[in-house]
Amino acid sequence: MLRGILLIYLYFVSMLLAGQELKGTIVENGTNLPLAGAHIYIINSLQGTVSDGDGKFLLTPPNTYGELLISYVGYQSQKVEFTPESKNLRISLTALTNQLEEVSVNSTEDKKWKRLYKKFEKSFLGTTENAGYCTITNPWVVDVSKGESGEIIAKSVKPIHIINNALGYKLTFHLTDFTLKVDRLHYQGFVYFDELNPTTSTEGEQWNRNRKKTFLGSKKHFLLALDRQKLESEGFEVYEAEFSPEIGFTPTIRRRESKLLKSPNKLSIPKYLKIVYTKKAPQRAYLATNKSPTSFAFQGPKADLVPKGNFQMSTQSTNNQTSYLYSRNSKLLFTQNGLILNNKYIIEYGYWSWLGVAEMLPDELQVEND
Repeated sequence: MLRGILLIYLYFVSMLLAGQELKGTIVENGTNLPLAGAHIYIINSLQGTVSDGDGKFLLTPPNTYGELLISYVGYQSQKVEFTPESKNLRISLTALTNQLEEVSVNSTEDKKWKRLYKKFEKSFLGTTENAGYCTITNPWVVDVSKGESGEIIAKSVKPIHIINNALGYKLTFHLTDFTLKVDRLHYQGFVYFDELNPTTSTEGEQWNRNRKKTFLGSKKHFLLALDRQKLESEGFEVYEAEFSPEIGFTPTIRRRESKLLKSPNKLSIPKYLKIVYTKKAPQRAYLATNKSPTSFAFQGPKADLVPKGNFQMSTQSTNNQTSYLYSRNSKLLFTQNGLILNNKYIIEYGYWSWLGVAEMLPDELQVEND
């Protein structure tokens, strides 16, 4: 095929590149007795397993850096980071003494809960084209309420199950925090993926096309293009930007790869970056949203660490997907596969922040140049 055509494929980086095996043992905190049947998932991945009779497990991660989520009925779930040096992990789970109850099924008949849940669902999944093909199959696990200042707060004691019929995935989302205000959305959580089985070859082909469409212009696509020093050829323009509480964002100097990458896999952020993707226009729903003051989302820093002020996006590049990155750390570390290692320092504004859970893709999904 002609050079430059983008092909989508799934591959396991650990098998092709690193060959890393991740071993570990799940035990009960205090007694050190092995826990058989604990679920171990690689966050943002398609990979998961169950501990054996001795509490042991084995995984081959798609990245040499990442995070595990370990869950077991009656025990507190735990998140554990792993690196290339992680060989034999020993993970202790603590038994729950006072478990919160999930929302009663009867509450689905409550009009107030229904009204708040609809707002949660719309903000959580997003208003993209993909979101219209997503279904939360267990809405009753979500407890939605209003805070003292009128903000919508959502909690869930059990994972939220989402079927994404646009991309062909089932998402299991462990929601840890969700706050929706008039002008901002903040949510945190951990997700892992299962691939759905297409009912026809046509459906499978459509999923692949939708995955490719979703990937192009994404933050991961940007990082991969940056790492390969192909920002311009793959459609990205990057500018330094300044922020004023009165007027919002103002782009200044355009930056090339040599100024952004001080060393491999280390993005230098002068606090704010404006990132424009020129090969695909924003979705219509986003353009409609931007007629009013723009909200933003973040999954890292606490709300009180977010700069205050007018977050209206610049009117420049309105025909392109335009996003802003803010970092409390001048160096953003990422892997060759586009996985951010210090995501807790990052806040997104603009197009990327508008995209919801319906746009999430597993780490194994890659787009390569032929």
